[in-house]
Amino acid sequence: MTSKFRARFLWNRAQGKWAAALCALSLVATACTAGQSVSSGAPSASPGGPSAGPGKVIVADTGGTHAAADWAAYFAPFQAKTGIQVQLIVGPDDPLAAVQAQVASGNIQWDLVICRYDNTLQDPSAWEPTDTSIVHSNDLIYPDQIGKLYVVNEITGFPVLAYSTTAFPTQGPASWADYFDVKKFPGPRGMMNIGLTSALRVPVTALLADGVAPANLFPLDLNRAYAKLDKLKPDIRVFWTTFAQSQDILRQGEVVMTPMADGRALQLLYGGSKVGVSWNGFVQGSGTWCVPKGAPNKVNAFKVLQYMLENPQQQAVQTSLTFYSPPTKAGAAAAKGLGVTDFASLHVAEASIKDNDPVVSAYTKENAQMLLARWNAWVGK
Repeated sequence: MTSKFRARFLWNRAQGKWAAALCALSLVATACTAGQSVSSGAPSASPGGPSAGPGKVIVADTGGTHAAADWAAYFAPFQAKTGIQVQLIVGPDDPLAAVQAQVASGNIQWDLVICRYDNTLQDPSAWEPTDTSIVHSNDLIYPDQIGKLYVVNEITGFPVLAYSTTAFPTQGPASWADYFDVKKFPGPRGMMNIGLTSALRVPVTALLADGVAPANLFPLDLNRAYAKLDKLKPDIRVFWTTFAQSQDILRQGEVVMTPMADGRALQLLYGGSKVGVSWNGFVQGSGTWCVPKGAPNKVNAFKVLQYMLENPQQQAVQTSLTFYSPPTKAGAAAAKGLGVTDFASLHVAEASIKDNDPVVSAYTKENAQMLLARWNAWVGK
């Protein structure tokens, strides 16, 4: 059995194993708006709203299949082992504004939020420092994965380039230069529009496409990047704002290629969709968990994070359902043991930058508001 078909078999088997959780959570997530509770599998919200009881933790995940995978791999077994009730909430893909509003009002609704490393750079005051007396590991693939304000649960490639093999059956795009080449690879494009993440990483792809070497990217030449983006903009059909939407527009043929998160792209590939994936020049990032400042159940939130890090077999389950890379070496080995052989930490040689590289981090922190303002102006004009 080839690795691709073995991975597809395992993907289908994993989907079957967790069918109830996947189906129920996905259906509810589709019906919910950001901030509503998911009641299937996870405990329902109490009539009076989220409780700050000592035996509870309120988690804002992104909904859909990702939340279902997290529930199956982490939250359900954590709840069974500890007796701490996990209440799963459908939160936004970019949670910063919602968390800032909660912190400003003093009405903290969430204890644990799936976020991005960029969010902690953009506003450090919105998050609790990680309690390293609870959260620790000596087996991390990257030793700095436990930061002051975040804990990495997944190593990701975002963006990778995903494309339709129906549109390009013989030779698909293999680089960011190909993504920008509408003559050689004609057809409508998708483009991510996810706040600061897009404001930093899309110009990176444009500069790579324009011939800038990865070692020479920073500080970003934004004038050059946006000149390249201006030429592509007429061919961008969809500025997608959720990871589920990025899958939908490619699966349904609305676009022929789009930047995507690696897990979302690999779910399509190994789930049987006619999709190809190029890792060439991808940005290596992280799926990150943060605890909002003043979270009422922050101790329980940190206990959830430690459970994730100290259980490699559960990491492997999560990878088998999402194709995002586990955070520990033991988790990666366990995922390979399940036959999953395609995830971001195995493609490190193809990465252009890492989001937590000191040069990238310093540049992002210093220029966050400028980057975001320029991106928003470009998208909106």
